[in-house]
Amino acid sequence: MIRVIVGTVKALGAEELDWETINAEEFTAFAETSSLLGDTKKYLLRGALAGERGEEILKLIKTFASSPHTFIFQEEKLLKGPTTILEKAGATIETQKIKVEKKERGFDPFGLTAALAAHDRKR
Repeated sequence: MIRVIVGTVKALGAEELDWETINAEEFTAFAETSSLLGDTKKYLLRGALAGERGEEILKLIKTFASSPHTFIFQEEKLLKGPTTILEKAGATIETQKIKVEKKERGFDPFGLTAALAAHDRKR
């Protein structure tokens, strides 16, 4: 099972894999081996699809999809090409909305300095 999260999520309860140091054979071993008790694991890969080895990981998507384990890809943004490959493999893609708080303009301690530097008498 593949799950893709676009945005930032703090805690997912998954084991984070260092995808930069793991080769393709180790990825397939993670996907194909089952645990001794038969339970499934969750693996988290942050920024793997947009990284240097993104194409290599996209080639292994069918292996991840057929795995009993859950592979969670956390990306800041997802381009059209990888999105179509993931959708064909049956991945669920979730987009997290990022809320931007707008701060009210308060007291500016350097307002007088900026006005004098700009030679503006109206400020």
